[in-house]
Amino acid sequence: MNELINIEAKNTLTSLEVAEITGKDHKSILRDIRDEIDKLGEERGRLIFVPTEYTDNFNRKQPAFLLNYKGVLQLGARYSAETRFKLIEKIEELKKPMTIEDMIILQANEMKSVKHRIDIVENKVDNEIRIDHTEQRKLQKAVSIRVYQRLDVIDADRNLMFPFLRFTEI
Repeated sequence: MNELINIEAKNTLTSLEVAEITGKDHKSILRDIRDEIDKLGEERGRLIFVPTEYTDNFNRKQPAFLLNYKGVLQLGARYSAETRFKLIEKIEELKKPMTIEDMIILQANEMKSVKHRIDIVENKVDNEIRIDHTEQRKLQKAVSIRVYQRLDVIDADRNLMFPFLRFTEI
C-alpha cells in the first residue's frame, strides 16, 4: 500500500501512508480522520476523506481512507509542526508533474503487474477449471447435433451420420 493512488485525476495519499509518515498507528489515524469528518460534517468530510478498504496480511478487508490535498492539510493541522511539514512535503511531491522517465517506469511496473495477473488466470484456466461428466456429455451432444445440422445443410446422406450418432450414444 506504499504506492501513490490517483483517483479521478486527483493525487491522494492513503491513511496507511499518513500513518507511516507520522509514525502513528493506523487506527489512530482512522480515529483522527473520523473525528475530522464529524467536525466538518458528513457531506463536506467525504469530499476530502474518501472511505476505502485494503487487504491486510491475514487477507481480511480493513477500513482505510484516501486523502486528497485538502484532506492532508486538514488532518495535518491536528499534528505538530514537524509532522505537518512532512505531510505537506509529501503532498507537494504528489502535485509535481511526473517526468517521462517516471511515467515509463510506472507504466512498466503496471504492465508487469497485469502480466502477472494474466499468468495467474491462465494457470487457473489450464489447471484448475474442469468440467464434470454431465457437462462433458452435454458438450458432446451439442457438437454432434451441430455436425448433424451442418450435414443436413450440405445435403449429405443421412446414413453417414447414424454410425456417428451410435458411437457418441445420442
